[in-house]
Amino acid sequence: MPGGGKICAAFGCSNTNIKKHLKGKVSFHSFPFTWGEEYVKAWKIRLKRENFEPTRHMVVCSEHFEESCFEYQNFTGRRQLKHGSEPTIFKHNQKKERQRTSYQFK
Repeated sequence: MPGGGKICAAFGCSNTNIKKHLKGKVSFHSFPFTWGEEYVKAWKIRLKRENFEPTRHMVVCSEHFEESCFEYQNFTGRRQLKHGSEPTIFKHNQKKERQRTSYQFK
């Protein structure tokens, strides 16, 4: 993204750090290269994107993590991911609500 902005790598997610209405509500988290290759691989599997190779500059936004995945820094209140956390909330894994249709027979 031009100007050094961040955009979420999750398929179908359009969250960026330049959207003013998201400031302070959505955080962006780098792929866990410092945790080890097995964690990067786990994130790639969760994202379900074909031929996807993350780089150190790519991020996933906080909307794809359970609240229990975060810890908060004491003085700043800034949230960060707990070690070993994986993104689990995606449009592709949410159950679609079935529409109930009522029919009237005459």
